[in-house]
Amino acid sequence: KQAVVLMLLVFVIVFPIYLYCIYTNFEIGNLFAFYIRRFVIQPMTLLLVVPIFYYRKHLLTKSA
Repeated sequence: KQAVVLMLLVFVIVFPIYLYCIYTNFEIGNLFAFYIRRFVIQPMTLLLVVPIFYYRKHLLTKSA
């Protein structure tokens, strides 16, 4: 549940930035737009945060 919420939060923040880049014809720069698009398409945030969820679960079971 937490991973889905995190992915949605990141998507809501990053997707409008990418749409702005498209609207302005990538005046900010092509490399910036490339990385924003990559971040929107690929759920890298989830892959980076999954170990935190497992560690938190481990701590909760250890203290119980």
